[in-house]
Amino acid sequence: MVRQAVGVFLIHGEVLATAEWIADRKRPYATAIQMISPKRLSNPDGGMDGNKLKAGIERDSYGRPVAYYIMEAHPYDFTQQEKLFKWKRIPAETKWGRKQIIHIIDQLMPDQIRGVSEMVSVLKQMRMTRRFQDVELQQAVLQATYAASIESDLPPQMITEIMGGNPNGASFDMAAKSMLGLYFCNIPRPVIFSWMAHEFQCCIQTPN
Repeated sequence: MVRQAVGVFLIHGEVLATAEWIADRKRPYATAIQMISPKRLSNPDGGMDGNKLKAGIERDSYGRPVAYYIMEAHPYDFTQQEKLFKWKRIPAETKWGRKQIIHIIDQLMPDQIRGVSEMVSVLKQMRMTRRFQDVELQQAVLQATYAASIESDLPPQMITEIMGGNPNGASFDMAAKSMLGLYFCNIPRPVIFSWMAHEFQCCIQTPN
């Protein structure tokens, strides 16, 4: 569960879970933690943010979370049509003060209620790396191509017949001054691996 929470926090910048109470004799504890995708936390029916309800979180006049509106199914899970686009209001705490929602974010600004993914800062570098790889692949294809030419004093029609274009099947000998030239595409290739290593190092660096 901890590993999953770390992965969710890296992608979404926040962790969302509910504290359930399951009374079962087979369980040593009645408390159970249910992980929830942060994408399910949103305003009902895609409503606009207001003074009390913002990004699926209802707050009081002091900014303290009062309740959370969680979609009953993932917004992209079309296998649960009966639960899709249906929200459930879950109070942040019970009447006796027990937490029902666990919402972890790295709050950097006042009034910030939702998390920001660490991946946002490297999206530009990731897009540049993908385009760079495509360009490198195109250059690798060009490096494997070559062109051939025949330099001769013979007429072009006779050269064509020598190369197999004679319908009568006659054969000729190449002139003494004729030669076949091969030309390779010598395009300088960029140092992509060192560049990618530098970009990857920048992506995995975290602020102190």
